[in-house]
Amino acid sequence: MLKTLTLLATVLSLILFPVTKYQLLAHNGKPVPAKVITESSFDFSISRSELAEQHVQLYMLLLDKSLKPVYSKDKQISFQKDIRPLDYLNYWDKKQDERYYVLLTKAAYIVNTPVSFFTEKRLSDVNYIQETLPDYKVQSDNGKTFKIACGFMAPDFTYDLTFSSPDQDISPQIQELIAYTAGQDTELGTPKISVVQHNYDFSRVMMHKTNKMSVSVTNIYDYGNNQTLQVNYTLNYIHNLPPELLGGSEMLIGEIRKGIFEYVNTTRKYIRQM
Repeated sequence: MLKTLTLLATVLSLILFPVTKYQLLAHNGKPVPAKVITESSFDFSISRSELAEQHVQLYMLLLDKSLKPVYSKDKQISFQKDIRPLDYLNYWDKKQDERYYVLLTKAAYIVNTPVSFFTEKRLSDVNYIQETLPDYKVQSDNGKTFKIACGFMAPDFTYDLTFSSPDQDISPQIQELIAYTAGQDTELGTPKISVVQHNYDFSRVMMHKTNKMSVSVTNIYDYGNNQTLQVNYTLNYIHNLPPELLGGSEMLIGEIRKGIFEYVNTTRKYIRQM
């Protein structure tokens, strides 16, 4: 299950990693220590000074099955007003007797490549995705629906990709979803491209349910100077957390950060080598 939770929202470009001494290349070619700036509010403002230093702005919220905070003390956030709009397929309305833990993340970060790098063709290419997820098997017959095989002690799952750019016609549901997320960061203007990823059909592990679903929205902006700004929103509905004996919610948060950190480094290395 932990292995899956590190994957839920990382297949495209969600960056959520901890303060670390790991060295990244800044835009001027000099190494800088990777650092996460933990934000306490869902509506945090984009900080150009922090992003210029290759840092990542990160907000995380974990709610228990009664929608009480487990991780984060953000008292301003509302499940109905701020979180439900990301559930564009209305899983919450269809849950009947099921109850979920709710994990919400928002991250902002810069990638040192022009925004033109991020095209629908590339982001839906199986080979590109496989390069950024070398530990998992990725399959797709049509470039829209993908199957991820995670291996031992982690469930397989399926995800769909939907792309949107200013000149594309998309469904009203996707329009509202992208308008909601981009509307949180109006100072950035209109995204050059947005990517919506819906993860579902998580298999069981040792007869236990793992995840119900996750939705990830990545809005991609031209940041100038051959750089791209990405702002990612992810909503996860989770059936079970790790047992308290194994660290419970703290272990969950730690494992998610660790897995995403590894993914980000792999992706940035891949881009630098192209």
